[in-house]
Amino acid sequence: MNHQNNGDLNAHPEFFVPLNKYKPKSTYYACVDPLLPALWRLRRDYFWTQAVAPVSPYLTQGWKIHISCTLKYAKTVLERVTRVCTDDGTEFKFASDEFIHRKLLSKSAARQSGGKFMTIYPAGIEKFEGLIETLYRTLQDIQGPYILSDRQYKDSGAVFYRYGGFRAFTVRDFSGREKSMILDDDFRLVEDQRIPHFRVPAFVTDKRWGQIDEPADAVGADVLFGDEYAIESVLKFSNAGGVYAGRRVADGLSVVIKEARPHVDAEINGLDPLNRLKKEQRILHVLEGSGIAPRPLGWFVEWEHTFLVQEKIAGKTLREYCLDATKSLYPGSSQADVRTWLQKSAAIGADLIEKVRLLHVQDIVFGDISTNNIIIDPESLTLRFIDFEGALQVGVDENINIYTPGFCAPSRPEREVAQASDDLYALGCVLLALLAPSSVSLDIVKEYPERILAELMADVGLPRAFKTCIESLLRDPCSDLGECRRLLESISLDRVTEFSIESTDSHRPDVAQLVGKAMDYMRSVMSMDHPWRPFPLDAQSVDLIAVDHGVAGIALVWQQVEKDVPDSLKEWMARSETKGNHLPGLLNGLCGMAWVQCAIGLTDESERVLARAAEHHLLHENMSLGYGYAGYGLTCLKIWLANKDDKKLEEAEKVGKALLATGVAQESGVAWSLDANGYTGLGLHSGASGIALFLLYLGIATGKDGYISLAMQGLDCDIAHGRTVNGAVGFPTDTVPKNRILYPYLSAVTAGVACVAVRMYAITRHEKYKLFVDQVKASVAQKYTMSGDLFLGLSGIGHYLLDAAQFLEDDSYRCLAWRIASGLNLFKIEKDSGICFSGRNSPRISCSLAGGGAGIISYLDRLVCEKKNEFLMLDEILAKN
Repeated sequence: MNHQNNGDLNAHPEFFVPLNKYKPKSTYYACVDPLLPALWRLRRDYFWTQAVAPVSPYLTQGWKIHISCTLKYAKTVLERVTRVCTDDGTEFKFASDEFIHRKLLSKSAARQSGGKFMTIYPAGIEKFEGLIETLYRTLQDIQGPYILSDRQYKDSGAVFYRYGGFRAFTVRDFSGREKSMILDDDFRLVEDQRIPHFRVPAFVTDKRWGQIDEPADAVGADVLFGDEYAIESVLKFSNAGGVYAGRRVADGLSVVIKEARPHVDAEINGLDPLNRLKKEQRILHVLEGSGIAPRPLGWFVEWEHTFLVQEKIAGKTLREYCLDATKSLYPGSSQADVRTWLQKSAAIGADLIEKVRLLHVQDIVFGDISTNNIIIDPESLTLRFIDFEGALQVGVDENINIYTPGFCAPSRPEREVAQASDDLYALGCVLLALLAPSSVSLDIVKEYPERILAELMADVGLPRAFKTCIESLLRDPCSDLGECRRLLESISLDRVTEFSIESTDSHRPDVAQLVGKAMDYMRSVMSMDHPWRPFPLDAQSVDLIAVDHGVAGIALVWQQVEKDVPDSLKEWMARSETKGNHLPGLLNGLCGMAWVQCAIGLTDESERVLARAAEHHLLHENMSLGYGYAGYGLTCLKIWLANKDDKKLEEAEKVGKALLATGVAQESGVAWSLDANGYTGLGLHSGASGIALFLLYLGIATGKDGYISLAMQGLDCDIAHGRTVNGAVGFPTDTVPKNRILYPYLSAVTAGVACVAVRMYAITRHEKYKLFVDQVKASVAQKYTMSGDLFLGLSGIGHYLLDAAQFLEDDSYRCLAWRIASGLNLFKIEKDSGICFSGRNSPRISCSLAGGGAGIISYLDRLVCEKKNEFLMLDEILAKN
């Protein structure tokens, strides 16, 4: 994702601040407020400001009018539309300030909502017809982005309309995903589909206001783009326009066609994607024949959109190449494999450095160097830069500062224009990405490059030339590119070694001290009186009571580490469950809160919260352990173990019987919660493996082998979806055939499946589960990943490795678990108040369980204290077998 420096919201320098906490400036408010008649009022929130009439019509839905305009004409439009609407007695809303308006205009805005500066709510068809015509005449000189979800009124560049909801009316599913709803003509709820093309609900009469019917022979005509190009697929969509793969019909040449929509992402100076596309075409012509960039082939206009045609470069993005080729990702790589990988990485790095040097000789700053903007042929290693949208010719082009997070110097967001030194820094990030799969951490862990390069030198004999070159590019804005290239061209691979599955790391970090300092940091930032941030959390935090990204997970870890939690945290836990509209799930809602309350000794509160979960209308919508009914059953078992109340065991068995009744037979076993296409999630939290874990515990607790048999069928079903890559078994996140990426993590997915398999083997002694665990070992013998977190990072893998060490009594897994600790040491952030960690792939600190520091602490504490797995596991039941 590319960013341009457009200012920032009122953000904390180190903690994530949700957009809904933004405090808008008063500029747009001050423009409208003086124009309102008596008794009208403005109601402002972080995103929209609503103009409310003295007597509201209280319509729930209907034909609504959207106004589009650029920043330059915002105040003019506000003044004109306010007068028209208040004269008509019609309510409206507008973007709360320039920052929000800019988001709606931006390239990254959702295509179905991009450009909607104002929304007007006419009270009925007659009002709509009169008002839209008046607005059409009033705004004839205004141009804004075409609103893709709407229909244009006549030839207006500012006035659009669609049928939809007037009042926010949303429903949630078990995972928290929301849908906007309206009523059909039978008063049934149907989705108010917000999609990037105009659609009229089937029950609504469309009078096609302002439209001229096309001739019948024009409909369905087979028209080529630019009269000579056929579109074959979409490579990327954005609010600013798409990128398409196509071919030139005359000779079949493969091409890439880039689209620019006018007025999107436009600044006060009028620069928009069209200007940037023209600039890109000019720079491509300058570079033609250099081997640095694609050849420009054509330029054409269709309707209001402009298209640049360029040759299609064969190959894959460097990001894709790194994921396939980086041997630090694949423990078990031989010495020859590692040598080949490093030799190729050096050649790629040297070529990239030379290409950037040649750009700078021609006074061209690329500006947005990242692994996504480089195409490589994996066989020949031929490289090309693509996407020159963020490039500039010094002294020719207007200021531009487009960059990719994780590949930008710390000072970059504060500047208005890219500099040659920015290309050097980004080159350093790219070279680091060739060696290890993380660069996002550079935004917050300043020592990360030095740490990881030192570890790679120790683990596989990384040549020092890489370290010297990368550190020069990252730390010296005047780095000599010629010298950097020569370093990589003359590397010695004499000391390169294999990357073994078995850990040989004799150096072990001081984990006990790290855990202590991490707990010190959490104490220092705890603020239980803060209205919305009792701890620093991450962007995935939706419900503060949740285990995964909320406070409950932090409390669970606190209890694990210190066998108690602070009184203020207990009090927060006791009072918070009574507030809010919570989901029922174990990871994201009430069951998780009940689990944690039970763990910290709030037994009465936990039973009360579990009773609320039992009555929740979404409890039976999904069967999974993390978000559905199996998680409720597991929580019943947790409370049963705590208070020996057989009613909770009976309640858990109700869940077991429901799972017996709802399982769907598959070729390889049993699955649950299949979607309309017959697909379902995989793994511990979303798939049959997690359900199998609950059934295994239930079977032992009740002494009924039928539940264990069903558990085996569920686990077998998940295991059947494993795939072997580079000699190791891994899993995608679900059963959708097109999803080919395999993940080694706890939540997604391999380590989570293996957590269940190792327990199943311990109880059943079926050799197929031991064989599976052996096959997974190479996948989870990790050290270098994008994140250290619990759900999608090293910590969750570490929990599994400790499980395997304990259940199999195999010390090789414990050695690998210590390798994980060395990997986690790369991500630590040292503060005066202690040690903390960033949220997953984020430049902000997080204490959450799933994506932040608490999850890392939970693993490291377990490692150093040799504890059993207390993270949503009930292994004491297994001991009863």
